[in-house]
Amino acid sequence: MVCVNPDKVTVKSTGALKYVPGQLAGRYEELGGTVKYFGKPDPEGFCLCVDKLGLRPEDVAHVGDSLEHDVAGAVGAGLDVVFIASGIHRAQTGCLHSDSPEALQAQSEPLQAYLAKHTKLPTYIATAFCV
Repeated sequence: MVCVNPDKVTVKSTGALKYVPGQLAGRYEELGGTVKYFGKPDPEGFCLCVDKLGLRPEDVAHVGDSLEHDVAGAVGAGLDVVFIASGIHRAQTGCLHSDSPEALQAQSEPLQAYLAKHTKLPTYIATAFCV
């Protein structure tokens, strides 16, 4: 199997979680299959994008909600990362979508406990990404 999007879950516009190709690829591996992954968290894609844009890594911040894919990949490429704590890890971080900075403070204990389980950490943390 070739998996060009290793993400395992995403958040739908309704707020519900939806499984995506990485979940299927992982299950295929569990059943004994071989999978070739392309994309996050491989730092190569991040580096290529920064280079193609003519930017320096220190001038770029990647925004994402997956510690395994977004944060690990961007950190591996030497980029700053804004981790959206109310995304796919919201149950583990205790963070729900909010525009309030106080919401992040209120959820700091579960968030910090969850981050402590990971080796590649974000530069910044936000409760939401709004445009």
